[in-house]
Amino acid sequence: MAQVALFDADRTLHEDFSIFPLYEVFAAEGLVASEDSSRLQEIFAQYNNGETEYHDFAMNTLNVAAWALRGREEATATRVADLFFSGSEFNWFGYVVPLLSEAENARVESILITAEPQFIAGGIVAALGMNRLFSSRFGVELDGRFDGSVSSVLGSKQKGEITQGLAAHSSRSFAFGDSEGDIGMLELVDEAICIKPTPELRSHAMEQGWTIIDDPHQPLEVISFSD
Repeated sequence: MAQVALFDADRTLHEDFSIFPLYEVFAAEGLVASEDSSRLQEIFAQYNNGETEYHDFAMNTLNVAAWALRGREEATATRVADLFFSGSEFNWFGYVVPLLSEAENARVESILITAEPQFIAGGIVAALGMNRLFSSRFGVELDGRFDGSVSSVLGSKQKGEITQGLAAHSSRSFAFGDSEGDIGMLELVDEAICIKPTPELRSHAMEQGWTIIDDPHQPLEVISFSD
């Protein structure tokens, strides 16, 4: 049985939420209207100011982002997202590339589990050479164009269900997350690692004795796949 390492995306693999700067690129490319990109920035600001709870923030973001892409080709969004994440200036945390390299050498399957939509998750997996992904999905018509809907959301409950199946078929399991939305994943693995956790996750992690990493810009010396 192989080992598995499960990763959330935003604020776990990199600084902040990738959907907001990506949609600024989409707006510059003419994929979405500038007012839709601005609306997403407003949602982000409301969350950062403590005006919105995490669940409402995530759902509002996905719904606005999906509607903004209605009528656009999924293939085009995927191409732009792939370029966005593969750029040398993208702000991956310093621990990410060395740890994924160690995972590959140790034959540990690296899996992305994120609430971000499919084209963002795909861009991250492609840029980092990860093995598999699970993500939220925006609805797509038969002609390959987005229909403006969110067809499925990968929330904490869904992350837990996926993790339970993956962990049950592995010899050792790891999970990396940053927020309370990752608890459903973190509580079902052998080793839970919290990256710059939100206050809610930090409190829970301390109760559970999970590893807390406050400086993800450096290699994670406390994690080894070869033990």
